[in-house]
Amino acid sequence: MPSLRVASLSILLVAGAVFYQTRVGPLISLGGAFRVVEPLKNDACTKVEGAEACEKLVLHSPSGHVYMACSTLESRMNWLPYHMALNASGRSTTDHVAIYDPTSEKIIHTRLEGFSDARGINVHGMDVVPSKFDKNELFVYLVNHRPPVEEAKARVYGADSVIEIFNTKVGSDVLTHVKTVEDPLIDTPNDVVGSSDGKSFYFTNDHSTKTGLMRVVHAYLSSRVTNVAYCHVDAGCKIAAGDLAGCNGIARGKDGKIFVVLSTTSVSEIRVFEEQDDNSLVQTDIIPADRHMDNIVVDEDDVAYIASIPKTMHFIFVHQNNFSIPSPSSIHRLSLNTEESSFYGEKYKLEKIFEDDGSQVSAITSTVMDKKRSVLYIHGISAPCLSICKV
Repeated sequence: MPSLRVASLSILLVAGAVFYQTRVGPLISLGGAFRVVEPLKNDACTKVEGAEACEKLVLHSPSGHVYMACSTLESRMNWLPYHMALNASGRSTTDHVAIYDPTSEKIIHTRLEGFSDARGINVHGMDVVPSKFDKNELFVYLVNHRPPVEEAKARVYGADSVIEIFNTKVGSDVLTHVKTVEDPLIDTPNDVVGSSDGKSFYFTNDHSTKTGLMRVVHAYLSSRVTNVAYCHVDAGCKIAAGDLAGCNGIARGKDGKIFVVLSTTSVSEIRVFEEQDDNSLVQTDIIPADRHMDNIVVDEDDVAYIASIPKTMHFIFVHQNNFSIPSPSSIHRLSLNTEESSFYGEKYKLEKIFEDDGSQVSAITSTVMDKKRSVLYIHGISAPCLSICKV
């Protein structure tokens, strides 16, 4: 009998150790429970009022204009499907794309033309792509988290999300609606990367289901149940890369590369894929990170900038319940490794280039680098304003 007790205790200890190593340990480490925030390049930041709760930024490099997918702080507290905030009656009816013009140093709020959906628009991920037909024409791709038709049952059904396509001209404050793309595969869309013809895009689904217990279970267990899908307005949608855990931000690089951020309780990494002729994606590289990451943007030099969160547990359990409490922010740069370590298999170099305790820049979810002006533009889904930091 004692030997049975000893054996049972041994099994429990081993199981507990495995559980801690695979679930609890990574959660504490990636979540930054004991991480000390180390200020870096945060001493020359200014704030620009006029656009709040902007989840995604995209830089139009030739003009220097920064496009921002914005809402209101109150709306983000009530209607944020990613965080299971599903009070549809508290959502904003004024979500919009804002533009920061560095010449005038002003923020412009765009207006929509030809958009007739009575449920309006509630923005999340976004991409802005110059047209291959006219360099002054831009296609704007937006994740729109519409409430369900039966709005009162939003907590049961979740969001009725779609991808919206608009076009505009450089310098214009008007977005003209082109197409609403609806498909069963557009289930829990997070971010989107569009094409230059205004007809196709890749997007990430960030959870296995819109609502329900399994959504939480899969997220906690880092189950490989999320995906990247490809859609064409004339041919529908299909899975481009599946069996992924916690798909989040997505961006297009040079030579057919697609970068995807994966972020769960026990996983934080950037996956690099190559586009195939049939629009499927083949994985080529995995770059691990030491903290949770959100949106990724790739510049004209094929260098990626990723919004990262030093203290995710604080962000989720403290800041998300009270946006007035600052949340630390950091930024990482991903580039080809030209150092000696590249000969030993380290193809990419991931380095921290910015960090703040939240007093200057709070609640980051997106950033872009304007190399011509040597500034980082920074915003967040629960941030009160745009931050501009000289680097």
